[in-house]
Amino acid sequence: MPKYDVAVIGASLSGLVAAALLSGKKKKTIVIEQGPSLSDALGVVNKAGFSFYAGPSLSYGFEPHGALQEISTRLGIAQQISVPSPCYQVALPGRRITVFADRDSTLEELRREFPREIDALSKLHCDLDKLLVQTAKSKVSAYFARSRSAAGYLSKYGFSRELMTFFDVQSFTFFQTLAGKLSLASFMMLCDTPLHRVQSGFRKFGEQLYGALLQNGGEVRYNEPSPELVLKDNRVTGIKTAQGVVEAGTVILNALPHQHGTILFVGLREEVIPVGMSQDVFLLQDYSRPQEAAVLSIGANKDDAPKGMRTLKVLFQLPPNMATDKQILIENLGRLIPFLNDYIVFAEEFRPKVGYTALSAGTYIKSLRTGGGASIVNRTSHNNVFVLHDLPEAPLQVFSSVKRFADKLD
Repeated sequence: MPKYDVAVIGASLSGLVAAALLSGKKKKTIVIEQGPSLSDALGVVNKAGFSFYAGPSLSYGFEPHGALQEISTRLGIAQQISVPSPCYQVALPGRRITVFADRDSTLEELRREFPREIDALSKLHCDLDKLLVQTAKSKVSAYFARSRSAAGYLSKYGFSRELMTFFDVQSFTFFQTLAGKLSLASFMMLCDTPLHRVQSGFRKFGEQLYGALLQNGGEVRYNEPSPELVLKDNRVTGIKTAQGVVEAGTVILNALPHQHGTILFVGLREEVIPVGMSQDVFLLQDYSRPQEAAVLSIGANKDDAPKGMRTLKVLFQLPPNMATDKQILIENLGRLIPFLNDYIVFAEEFRPKVGYTALSAGTYIKSLRTGGGASIVNRTSHNNVFVLHDLPEAPLQVFSSVKRFADKLD
């Protein structure tokens, strides 16, 4: 029976970063994946000459001392990243704001759309500049910024619901929560830290994590659709696979959250893309539901599509258990891309796969805190089994939590 220190079930991006970091700590690590290949696990789909990737291309975390930059350095991964400008657009009902790497250019956009609130916006950014200086000089101020929510801080500026929705849409896209629920430190990042674009999205990063895992002596086993946990005296001792039992001291189960949105892959003729439309757009239909903005990403690499064509990925952040109709979803994009239906080559929903295995009866999951609030990593009632909740659209949160978890795991 092969023996490992750590077994990770699921070779998604979060599973790979956990495996790569732990193998880098000299832990013998194996990844067990239900799909046939790494591309399948990372959400890469090839169809009719188009190549799609389910994950994002934009993220925080590559700035100096950012979690993704620190992980890359630790694993010896050289990232091909850039700071785009314009970064993206936020399309609200009746408004469209282009967000630039340069804050003054963004403020000019906001001046046009929210002329009565520009003085309060300017004061907010002036106050944030002072707070950034304080947090850089004082550990107490830095702790204060990490532990205090942004809601109380924002309340003193009296922003309208429409302007707060502008912040909420971005916050939910990058942090999976509304702006008022962010820590003050995260809100400062949202307002003042330039985003990075990762070449070829995070699929290239996933391949690099895979390479680092193998270099550190780790293994990956594919085509294992139904791994089962092996228990002895209420402790998981290994994983039963099609090739036999794998003994493991620690088991990490990779799982998707129940509220994960719907992804639509669209191949389309490039002439339908409106002039002035950014590569990434956050489209909101209703001010009262900022957490339901659709995230559109137009493929920039023409090698991913036949000549004269482009790829379009749309993430619809829909309420849990809401039934979806592909045609209705496409029609909802009409405000941003008129006549889209006439230029579509094909469109199909993508359903992420992840290597989760069923827990035994009576097993429960409890929150595990690893700093910075409740972690994406949770411990089960079996002390050596953890559940890693993947968030494909929020790599910064996943990587930060997994890094803290890997640093604390004995």
